[in-house]
Amino acid sequence: MKWLPACPLLLLAALAACAAPGDLPGPDVVARLAGGDVRRAEFDAYLARNIGEGGEALASAPLSALFDRFLEELLLCRLAEQRGVAKRGDPPRRAIDALLAADGPLAPSEEEVALYYGRHSGQFRTPERVRLWQLLTGDRRVAERARRDLAAGGRFETVLERAQREDAAADGRLEGEMALADLPPVLAGAVARLAPGETSGVVEAEYGFHVFRLEARTPARTQPLPEAAPEIRRQLARQRADARLAELLAAAERGAAVTVYDRTLPFTYSGRFPVARPYG
Repeated sequence: MKWLPACPLLLLAALAACAAPGDLPGPDVVARLAGGDVRRAEFDAYLARNIGEGGEALASAPLSALFDRFLEELLLCRLAEQRGVAKRGDPPRRAIDALLAADGPLAPSEEEVALYYGRHSGQFRTPERVRLWQLLTGDRRVAERARRDLAAGGRFETVLERAQREDAAADGRLEGEMALADLPPVLAGAVARLAPGETSGVVEAEYGFHVFRLEARTPARTQPLPEAAPEIRRQLARQRADARLAELLAAAERGAAVTVYDRTLPFTYSGRFPVARPYG
């Protein structure tokens, strides 16, 4: 008896019939994590919790990154449950914080703080800073008159009003505190020579003529260790938490396979987890 080749459609149907019903993900499943289904509604809730309504309007690349963070959060929560530091249903932040704390304190010692301060002393130096009045006009004659009036002790507001009557585009204000390095070199050179209360000469720049009156000067200083210590502690604790979190995530991924079903996602997934398309 001669065997006929099987019809491809019949063969596919037979294979599907042989597969266990639980092998194929449901229409609302976006991933499987350690064999458990992750549903679209869970990711939607994550988006609403972290970026508010309308997050689905983002482009595919940021949504893929957010989806990866969502899966990583689930992995870490699962690891926290396995290690007995959190219960199923605990808020993710609480579960992850408990997981981080279980491996020891994150706060650095006083010796570590002092060592960091010594190695990064430049980070705690504040350059000399100035507060100054600045008047800008496109007319050199207006700038020269304003300089003379200011040097004679005139109120800046009064001098500016007169300048604006002669040049409608003239402008001026008390600038916030700034480092000289924040100014263009030609302007910084004019300000650097001033004492508080003094007025500069007219400084020509590409976009007009400047006149400065120095209000105050704050000398450069280095924060002492007691003043810098709180920020150092926060920075070192963040670094330690980031490193520990990376180690915990690697351990969580080793213990739980993750598969993404991108057909169910409302964007083109380009993240780092493997994708399966069991429906073809």
